[in-house]
Amino acid sequence: MIKLKEILTEAPRNALENEFGRTISINKNEFEKLYSKRAMTPTHNNTIFRYIYNFTGKYGFINPKASNSPRKSAFNNTNYYTILFDNLPSWKNYPKRSESIICTNDKSNAADRTQPAGSKHYYIVIPLQNAKIAICPEDDIWFSFNTQILKYMGYSDNLSDFMIDVFFDADKYNYKMSETYKSIKKYFNLIDNDSGNNLRFIKDTLLKDKLENGYNMLDIMNDILDPNKNGFELKKVTENMILPSDSREIWTSDKCLLIRNDIFKKMK
Repeated sequence: MIKLKEILTEAPRNALENEFGRTISINKNEFEKLYSKRAMTPTHNNTIFRYIYNFTGKYGFINPKASNSPRKSAFNNTNYYTILFDNLPSWKNYPKRSESIICTNDKSNAADRTQPAGSKHYYIVIPLQNAKIAICPEDDIWFSFNTQILKYMGYSDNLSDFMIDVFFDADKYNYKMSETYKSIKKYFNLIDNDSGNNLRFIKDTLLKDKLENGYNMLDIMNDILDPNKNGFELKKVTENMILPSDSREIWTSDKCLLIRNDIFKKMK
């Protein structure tokens, strides 16, 4: 039996119940003790939802950083965007995506995010004291960069397709990519050295113009993906926090309680 004291540690543990090694089932008494440390009380205008595949406990605790491996999107084949978010200067104050849980303020959106689809229960996510959350400008991070992609490329595109465009031509530089920041920076240096002439997708774009005028690819990507310029929000969770009324993706790397929605309704 995992003790309440152990639940609050940062160290990864192999004994946790779900496939990411971050979520454990706790009993009602443990939940109530931790609930007193909550950053906010869920209401109709600040509730955070998460479906969890293969987890059916009434109460849970999740420490996103206590994972045996970095988080990777279930809906994308590569993890380049996560590595960039974790390392680019414009993202330095945001929770690291590789150490976070992905949530939403929209219950129906939460159901769409399960992989495999069809989790039995959805959970209310209750961040503990001093937690921060990041909020996308759209219901999914893939559609949250249209402002800057449009500026640089002259057309609107989702992040997934834009990442494919950026990294698809690595073979043109006779370079084999690996999913590390060091590898990404080396690839970007190769692009800088020929002003992106081997990149098929940037002809007649602001991105190409920037490269030809001495800007480097890493700084350009930092600007394209800048969360502030794309309308992201970073919030400290407080009792009076109000979430946007439209559907948004939310993530946090801080400790959270989980309570099954049907159980939470009985608490009110």
